[in-house]
Order: sequence, then C-alpha cells, then structure tokens
Amino acid sequence: MNKVDKWRVFPRLMLVSFIIITYICISWYLAFPTQHTQVCDPKILIHLVDKEYTDARVKDLACTNGEVIGRPHGYTFLISTIIGTLGLVFNFYVNSGPRRGDPRGES
Repeated sequence: MNKVDKWRVFPRLMLVSFIIITYICISWYLAFPTQHTQVCDPKILIHLVDKEYTDARVKDLACTNGEVIGRPHGYTFLISTIIGTLGLVFNFYVNSGPRRGDPRGES
C-alpha cells in the first residue's frame, strides 16, 4: 500500500477521469445547433410586392437578421461550473501528496 500512496494512483485516476468527463461535457455542449432567425417587416413586404419586385429582392430589402437561437443558458451555467470545478480538482491533486518532512514521503 505504501507504493500506491507514494505513486498517488488514486488522485491521478480521479484527475484523469474528471478531465475526461469535462471533455465529454464540453463536446456535448458544443454539439447544440445554432439557428439564425430573420425578422421581416410586413408593411415593407406588402409595399415591395405591390411594386412587383422579385421575391429574392423583396426578402433582401424587407428582412433583417434577428437573434441567434443556440445553446440554452442553463447549460452554459452548467458547463461554466464544471470548468471551474476542474481547477479545484487540480488543486486537490496537487495538495494530496506528502508534505516535506512527512515520514510517508521518505523511501
């Protein structure tokens, strides 16, 4: 058991597994599709159609790009929390080893 403590197997396994979980969560989050919406003014549309513009020209003149529909805000908070927790896990890993002068750290 002294070799396991000296090599810090369990803290390293915990750190590696948390890094893998973080990677999987970020990949899942980035896989959400984003959609762009267009907002069209109906008054301008009617006016341009009455003047017999082509459909493509009417769309170019009367419609503007609206908001982007993408990743839900609750999931953004979740991913931010997971990434922030990664720093804490790394801190626990760094501080989990034996201290200087600790008899466990001597060979």
